[in-house]
Amino acid sequence: MKGLLIKDFKLMLMQKNFFIIIIVVACLISISSQDPTFMIGFITLILSLFTVSTISYDEFDNGYPFLLTLPFSRKTYVLEKYVYGLILGTGAWIVSVIICGLMLIVQGKPVTSDMLIGAFVILPMFLVIESLMIPVHLRFGGEKGRYALIACVGVLVVIGFVVMKIVEIFHIDVLPLILAIDALGPVMFMVILLMIGFLVMLVSLKVSLSIMNKKEF
Repeated sequence: MKGLLIKDFKLMLMQKNFFIIIIVVACLISISSQDPTFMIGFITLILSLFTVSTISYDEFDNGYPFLLTLPFSRKTYVLEKYVYGLILGTGAWIVSVIICGLMLIVQGKPVTSDMLIGAFVILPMFLVIESLMIPVHLRFGGEKGRYALIACVGVLVVIGFVVMKIVEIFHIDVLPLILAIDALGPVMFMVILLMIGFLVMLVSLKVSLSIMNKKEF
């Protein structure tokens, strides 16, 4: 796994100019929108996309048959993608939080509880998005994977819309749920969200392992 991680990080370094541009753009948008926390989500989610880019690099020019002749199993390959994604996404989140904090200090703005909650909500969002992207790209590949991912996001949006309509049509009272969430407090709420995110990632890992084991090269 160490060798695979080194390979993927070396691939990432080939795109260092792209990462610098992303950080600069995120800073400029955050300053213009007066919302420094926007940068945290933007940088974290954009850089996490590089995990699936490494999958595209691996399959490029029929690369899988050669790659899998090396001394590691398919399980190790899949695990490495999740570990790499966690390292990359968490690292991007930490760096963007530091930059966001420095921007607030320079601008003389206080750090509010809403900003902190907004920053921490990005972590479970990143986990869920990463959990969706990896199995889709392993199953469909780089080109088809993009369309399949868009389709999955579309399905999730439709499901959310349908749920909202059901609540509206049947006059379901969601106030008790809102009050229950509020009663948990921000810390417990964030812990629950993170637990859900990691649970989704574990399910995604099982699916990815199944997909990879069924692949023929």
